[in-house]
Order: sequence, then C-alpha cells, then structure tokens
Amino acid sequence: DKKKPRTAANIKRTPFEEENYIASAWSRPLRLPLSCGPRSLRVLGPQPQMVITNITEPLTDGKSLEGTVNRVLLKLQSGPGEHCTNISYNVSCFSVFITPDGTTKRLVPEQELSSEAETSVHMKNPKYRTPVLVSENPTSDTEEPIDYGYTLPAGWKLSGDEGRGLNGKLRVLKGGDASYIQLDLFRPSAT
Repeated sequence: DKKKPRTAANIKRTPFEEENYIASAWSRPLRLPLSCGPRSLRVLGPQPQMVITNITEPLTDGKSLEGTVNRVLLKLQSGPGEHCTNISYNVSCFSVFITPDGTTKRLVPEQELSSEAETSVHMKNPKYRTPVLVSENPTSDTEEPIDYGYTLPAGWKLSGDEGRGLNGKLRVLKGGDASYIQLDLFRPSAT
C-alpha cells in the first residue's frame, strides 16, 4: 500500500496522474477571479505510436536451430497519424550460459571478465559456442574461421561489432507505413 506525499495545509493539490500532481501555493482571495491566478502548463514529449512486431516469434516460439543461420524479422509500423523520421536502431547480441546447478553466467569479452565474481565467462571460448550476428557475404564461397573458435557457413560474415552489435537507420515512415529489419543469428551445432 503506497502512501501519498503529505501536502502542506495552504497548498491546493490537484491530482492528474496516479503518482504525479500539480501543487499551487497561491491561496486566491475570494474577491479575485480565477483568471488572475497562477497557471501551469505541462509539456509532454512526443509519444510515438510506432508498433514493433517480431514476425518470426509466433512461428519459432522464440527458439533458434543450432548449426544454421536463423533469421529474425522485425516489423516497425508507424501510427496512423505519425510521420516518423530519423529512425535509428541499435541491436546488441548477448548470451547467458546456464550451468548444470542452475546458476547463470553471462558470456562476455575478455576485457569485461571479472576476476572476483564467477558470473561471467569468456565469450570466445569455443566450449560455449557463442551465438553471433551475421550478414550475407556473396563473395565468400568457403567457410570462414572466426575468433570464437568455430567457422561460419559459406556465404556469411560477422555483422557489426564482431557479431555482438548492429546499428542502422530506416527510411521515413508516413502514417501507417511499415518497414522491416532482418537480423541473422548463427550458433554452431555441438560436435
């Protein structure tokens, strides 16, 4: 049960949201009309109505197959009365490892390893087969070895920041328009 903040006796409190309020310290004399009193204006930033939908999630149940490239398709649709410009996105890929005793460890780069806590493991250890973001490479017709201790399938290369991050920009979306972002993820199968 939340307690509401106590308002001083000479302040009028006007609730307008669950946890927010306007307080006025001016006690208007009865002889003055309301138009002579203080005013407040609350300016809110734009509230986008863009809807982001994972198109692949209903078909895959959020799971991916090992040993093959898995595509995730996101649909970005602007609201009916919106004109969206300067749309940029930043995707980061991280993984956790669940040990047999049920504890979780995050797979991180060497510089982020903590010597005191055992909550992280080196992501480039081939034992963990860390998933990476990839993109098509039409010039490659052979498997490409990477620093994670395995090879990428022919025709693929690491995306963005060594396969851990990806960013980009989208075209302008007018009212109700949609655009798609495809993300390709690879994790080798256990051998």
